[in-house]
Amino acid sequence: MIYVADLNMFGKIHVPFDSAFIEMLKMIFHDDVCFYSEEEHIKNISKNCHCEVEYRKRKFFEKKRGLYIFLKEVVEFINFLIINKEAKKDGRAIFILAAFAVNNIFIRMYRTFEHKIPLYIVLHGELEYMREERKRNLIFFGWLWKVLLNNIYVKNTKYIVLGNSIKRELVEKFGDDISRSIISLDHPYVYGDDDNLLGNNNLDKPIRIGSVGEALLAKNSQYIFEIAKRFYKEINNNDVNFEIIGRMEEGVRILANDYVDYSRTNDLLDEKMFAKKVTQINYMIFFYNDEHYTLSASGAFFDAVKYEKPIISLKNKFFEEYFLRYGDIGYMCDSLDEINKCIAQIITGDEKDRYIRQCKNLKKMKKDLSLKNIGERLKQSL
Repeated sequence: MIYVADLNMFGKIHVPFDSAFIEMLKMIFHDDVCFYSEEEHIKNISKNCHCEVEYRKRKFFEKKRGLYIFLKEVVEFINFLIINKEAKKDGRAIFILAAFAVNNIFIRMYRTFEHKIPLYIVLHGELEYMREERKRNLIFFGWLWKVLLNNIYVKNTKYIVLGNSIKRELVEKFGDDISRSIISLDHPYVYGDDDNLLGNNNLDKPIRIGSVGEALLAKNSQYIFEIAKRFYKEINNNDVNFEIIGRMEEGVRILANDYVDYSRTNDLLDEKMFAKKVTQINYMIFFYNDEHYTLSASGAFFDAVKYEKPIISLKNKFFEEYFLRYGDIGYMCDSLDEINKCIAQIITGDEKDRYIRQCKNLKKMKKDLSLKNIGERLKQSL
């Protein structure tokens, strides 16, 4: 039996990731999987997961402010102890798909004395709390992560990060010794094989450029309005269209202009409408730089892979890793001015052949990053 748990997420949060990870484990271990989480999260996982799983509900502590944060982490740790106890009966391994800083420190202390069953803990965007410019209320958690990562080694316990560039960043920050406790894994994602979701791979006008996922100041999402404004003549001539596919935080919304299409109601898109809108665009545009996603993976990046949409992006280490591995899958730019020049070149029509090549490379990339393939690579690292 493989024991899997998400000790932190509620409802629909992390459902695509957790579902993909569970399916991947079933493929590589060919064994029963038992998944622990809170009731609503389990309901959503059961709708998305296409394999047989035993589900076991746990009570979570939902409040996240003040001292309640500490109480929440204590409850998470108690849940881990319960799972660990049950895994002693027939468990081959335990995988924790999400657990935050305090709980990770509790778990590390416990594993110093009890480490019979192999334990693997997935680390997500919470590693970004270590960045010095973070808000005051996150500095403490960043300090906890530094404490943990400076003393990370425990027998039979490893941590999974979602990208080679993230592992390299941690080794650079904490030294070579950390590498024996860190496993790098490409972000698990269920790509499917429905070609109807891909749209066509020509560049008929208007060229459609979309920012996909929640629009946040932390992602520099507001830059799309600046970019679109520079192409107001081309927009009026129906040569190009810009769109945000996803919700916008208030800080981005107040900067909006009429050159970019976006939801005026700011409602969360359901899965079918999201897929329809992404299918209709030609390119996905990103404004992450090396202040973003140096220590966490971008889910929207893998949306681009799924729908085979070439990328227009500011240069950053996480994206650069995949451009180097898979070739021409879009445009990496050093500045907003370079993005403008790139878009202008696309509008002229000179990039049609390259666009087709980019789509083909994304198709190859998608096959290489299938759950089966990344699962086999993970199995070799365990």
